[in-house]
Amino acid sequence: MFCRNCGSSVNDGSKFCPECGYRFGDPGATAPMTVAPAAQAQPPQDADRKKDSGGFFSSPAGIALVVIIGVAVLGGLVLGGIFIFKAGANDKVDAATMEVWEDYEALLEDDSDEVARITMDTASLNQAQEDLKKSQTKLAALQEIQEEKGGTDGLRKNPDAKPANTRDIKAEQLAVALEVYKEYVKKMVEYITALNNALAGNQLINPDVVNNLNKILTELQNLAKSVEKANGEFVADNDQVEKTDEGFGVLDVGWDWTKKTEQKVNEAVAAEQARIQSETAAAQQAAAAAEQQAAAQQQQEESESGGQRIECPECGGLGYFIFPDGSTKTCPNCEGKGWYWAPY
Repeated sequence: MFCRNCGSSVNDGSKFCPECGYRFGDPGATAPMTVAPAAQAQPPQDADRKKDSGGFFSSPAGIALVVIIGVAVLGGLVLGGIFIFKAGANDKVDAATMEVWEDYEALLEDDSDEVARITMDTASLNQAQEDLKKSQTKLAALQEIQEEKGGTDGLRKNPDAKPANTRDIKAEQLAVALEVYKEYVKKMVEYITALNNALAGNQLINPDVVNNLNKILTELQNLAKSVEKANGEFVADNDQVEKTDEGFGVLDVGWDWTKKTEQKVNEAVAAEQARIQSETAAAQQAAAAAEQQAAAQQQQEESESGGQRIECPECGGLGYFIFPDGSTKTCPNCEGKGWYWAPY
């Protein structure tokens, strides 16, 4: 058959003219012509219409098809964009993890301020224990939030699975940092308790006690390095964290308290040495006074009895007495070993 609009040959059953886009069966359109090609001369107006029509895609049917194709393409782009967005959403740290990190940073800063005020006396150490216990409570709350909200649903349902995206990797790194810092705070409390006991019992002169304090301080230093490493791994390649070279003073206590403890031990040792010297001097003075008193008493006895103090035949010391009746007195120098009976 032929198109009634432009006269082009159209396959039977076609709904549109491939040349002008005329739709067969449009309202108001008449039935398509079925005359032979030779009988269908193409009038000039037909050629003009074909030229003016601009082809199929400028016709109503062509425009409709363009719109349909455009919507499909746009829909595909939007749908593809959604998939791209969803796939890329796990390539950044989630909001819950970042909130926990910010609270964790604030806790590190607060603890740094608190430990900077600690002195090596019982009252200050007792207050430090109370402050650190509060920090432990806050830290436990942050860990709970991180476990419930950090990372993807898949990580929370299977925490033993290996993280496969940035969101889960950073969530797990923060979880590690929180756990290591929990152990660090626990070790600080252990040190303060041990130091308080040593101070109360004047045990800083006890080598075993001092060795135990040094052991705890060494463990604190190692834990501090682990905390710094865990924090650094979370901050690395994380554009949501503000980079800073400023550290946290709370992580320096292992070294700071080592110096303070050494000073405290030296003070305790010096005080003990002074005490011993004082007691020794007092004992020496008491011995000298007793000796003087004994000498005076011997002289008095000699004067009263008429006895004679002679050299002890056993030890050679003066203090062996012989009295007019021929009796003798035990030599005080050799505790009686030089006693013998001799006539006057």
